[in-house]
Order: sequence, then C-alpha cells, then structure tokens
Amino acid sequence: MGLINFFESLLFKEGVLYVFLTLVPLAILLKNYRSKDPVQLYSPVSVLCLLFLYYTIVGPTVLITNGLAFYKSVDHRPVLFNGLLLSSIAFISFIVGYQKWFRKKWSDTGNNDFSLSVRFSKYLFFVIFISVVLTTSLLGITVNLFTTQSDYLNSVIYNGVFKNYIHHLMDALIGVILLFLLSYLVSKKNLYWLVFAFLFAVIVFITDAFRWRIVILGLSFALTYLIYHRKRINLFLSSGIFVAIIVFFGVIEFTRNYGRGLDTEQLNTYSPYQYFLGGFYESSVFFATGLLVEKVPNEVGFIGFEPLIQTLLFPVPRAVWPEKSNGSYISIYQDLYPSKALGKGVAVLGFGEYYLAFGYPGVILGCFILGVLFGNLWAWFKINIRNPIAIAIYAISTSFLYMIISRGYLPQVVMLFFFTVGPVLIFYFVIKSKKELVL
Repeated sequence: MGLINFFESLLFKEGVLYVFLTLVPLAILLKNYRSKDPVQLYSPVSVLCLLFLYYTIVGPTVLITNGLAFYKSVDHRPVLFNGLLLSSIAFISFIVGYQKWFRKKWSDTGNNDFSLSVRFSKYLFFVIFISVVLTTSLLGITVNLFTTQSDYLNSVIYNGVFKNYIHHLMDALIGVILLFLLSYLVSKKNLYWLVFAFLFAVIVFITDAFRWRIVILGLSFALTYLIYHRKRINLFLSSGIFVAIIVFFGVIEFTRNYGRGLDTEQLNTYSPYQYFLGGFYESSVFFATGLLVEKVPNEVGFIGFEPLIQTLLFPVPRAVWPEKSNGSYISIYQDLYPSKALGKGVAVLGFGEYYLAFGYPGVILGCFILGVLFGNLWAWFKINIRNPIAIAIYAISTSFLYMIISRGYLPQVVMLFFFTVGPVLIFYFVIKSKKELVL
C-alpha cells in the first residue's frame, strides 16, 4: 500500500486523530525550537512529542505502507483507530498534567560538591566493571561484540540469587558517563575516564542487545552536551543523525543475539532499505496496544492494581520468597495473538498497561500523573540549571521517558529507573549540603 492509498483508506475518525497526533506535537516542537531560550527545546514535552511522532505516526505509517502491518498471523490495520484514540487520550492527559498549575514552587538548592560526585562515579565505575565480569564474563563481552558463536556467554562467574540485580548495575553506567562528561566540559578533566567508560558501555550494551540502554545513553549524552552549551540543534544535521540511528536500530533488530552481540553473518542478508525499515519495527508496539484495546475488556478483564502490587513485590528475590507472584499478567500480551508462540516477546506501549489496569480512566490518570512529575522535574531543573549534577539528573530522567512510553510493564520500568537514574540521585542527596561549583 502506497502512502497516498494509505491516506485514502483512513476513516474520518482515524484521519482526525492522525492529524491531531501529527500537527500538535509538531507545533509544540516548532514553538520550543523558536523559543529565545535554546534549552526550551530539550524540555520533557519535546521528548514526549518526538516519541509520540515515532510510535504513533511515523512508525505505524511506514509499516502499513510497506505491507508490514500483517505479522504474527494478524492484520493490525483494523486496530489503527484503537491505537490512535488511546494515544491521543494519553498525550492530552500528559500535557494537562504538565501545565504550570500543577507544579511546586521549587527553590535553588545551591551547587553540590561536583568534584566529590565525580570521585563517587569513579568508585561506582569499578563496582560496575566487577559486576559485569561476574555476571556476563568480561572476556566474552570484549570478544563477542560482533559474533557468530551461539553459546560463548553461557558460563559466568556468578549465577546466584542476586545475579539479576548485580547484572543491572551496568545500567548505572549511563549516569557515570554523564558526570564524567560534565567534568570534562567544566574543567577539561577526566577525558580518559569519559572515553573509556563510554566505549565500555557501548560494548556492554550492544553485547547485551537491549536497545533501550543505547537510546537512553545517546539521548542523555546529547541533552547534557547541548544544555551545558545552551546550543540549538542543527535541523539538517539532526535529520541525518535520525536516519543513521534508524538504520542502526534496523541492524540491531535483524542481527542481535541477546547476551551475545551482533551476528555479522546476517549483515549481507538484508539491503540498506530493509535495515531502514527494520528501524521502525520497534513501533509495532503501537499495533499490539491497539489490539489490546480491541480485546479488553470484551475478552479479557481489567487487572486493576495488579501492576502496582507486582511493582512492590518485584525487588524481592524468588529465592528469598519462593511463593512470590511471577507477574504473569504480562502473559495477557501474548494471548492477544493466536498462540503463545506467535505472541512471544510482544510488548505494548506504557499507557497500554494503564488501559489494561483500569481502562480509559487509568490512561487519563496515569498519563496525567506522568505529566505532573515531568512538569515538576522541568521546573526544578530550570531553577537549578547551573548545577552540573542537576543537568545529569535531568538529562537521564527525561531520556528515560523513552522506556516509560515504549514499554508497558511497570515493575520492570520502575526497577530499571532505580538502577539507571537512582545512583545519580543518591549522589545528589548525599552531597546536597556541599557547595563548590557554579557554571
């Protein structure tokens, strides 16, 4: 189906929502881009607009027009309206919560002892390095960034009760790298730490093959650099970078082996255009979300507070509490498809989980709360923008919107937030009383 045919096939109600989810985010981005303050473009609502354009408009349109909306034995074109409606409600709810009426009056907390936070980061980096060695085998990572071997990382040094928690310490690399970057920008120090930590993170993240870490690292790194320099991005350069990122994600989509890196033997299997299309496969979560709306509550009932309960129980190791619930409600996502095998690995958008819990009221309330939280983050950051640690906290937290919007499994999202953003927040509060540096 060509692009013209796709537009002609849109029902009136689909067209209205399609135009809304296209023009409103673009208008907000244009307004922020033209703001006198360059930092305005890097607000949470700008990141939200980019995410919604990718996941609800550009991605689904590319997949439909290239005949890729039929997969897992299901034609997803009929559920386009469901996805557009739920996305519109989610977007509006976030924007309402983001408004100034719901923001606390924050005060300048002063400038923390930045040199102390950098020293903490060095200690944390050593801990992370050891955790990677223990849970993934350092030799396997360095050799297997690009691999064709299927079982190289099967053996690890530590495979005990707390392996998962130790393994996720690698997520803290993102915050460590941002503090090294700010240290270099401020004082031209710690360049070697920055380069080594960044390269180590890229190797580890690509080997682990989970895309979200790469996205948050790249986005938070760019936000930190641009905010520090108060620079407005170049649209032409940004367009080129966007295309390159899409192609890279296509390469990851087709060649990744979780925990084993990228299979180079697959590189010649696909054309550059196929890799470009592959970069939009991630947006298929939009169609799964539309399918969820189609089946809930007609075929599957709402699950209520189950995501919140499972989030509270999630940190407890099963070895400590064998009877702990396994968070099996996400199997509902698999049940959206004709068989468990076809539904394997299916995910929905973050607000799809809110719908599964309480229907449309759950989406409205959940996204409204997100809007309030990120509106307050923005207000706090604007007051403390001269604090280097505040820049790191803001950049990594705003980048984490990618995970919050793209994945509907609250226990996992909260756990990953703790490991990714938590260390920098801890640095901030531990040394909050110390004042040393003004940018």
